[in-house]
Amino acid sequence: MHPNKKDLVICTKVGASRGVDKSWNVYDKPENLRASIDNNLKTLKIEQIQLVHFRVMPRTTTPFEESLKAMFEMQKEGKIMEVGVSNVTTEELNPALSIGKVASVENAFSYVQRTSFFSIWSRY
Repeated sequence: MHPNKKDLVICTKVGASRGVDKSWNVYDKPENLRASIDNNLKTLKIEQIQLVHFRVMPRTTTPFEESLKAMFEMQKEGKIMEVGVSNVTTEELNPALSIGKVASVENAFSYVQRTSFFSIWSRY
């Protein structure tokens, strides 16, 4: 990152972890999210991450709102500048917008996958 560290926008994603077999595992309990953010801050040697996407994983047992509230708590603490969400449905995004300001939505979008884009943006 040297010598342009001040010019970089650091963005990361939390909510999943890699298994030994390289599969993605759910890692979205508030304490897991906090550990992920703290690890990123330490590894990157920074005090605040400009944008953190919370990745919504299938098979989660943690309520979406509970995980998202933890993200906004870390934003209030100054660890995160902006909170984003990833892999959300409109049913998940609407309550998220009432909890706090969501800076970005990162969903699958390609020539063959446009469903999430049009279903979300047709409502706003």
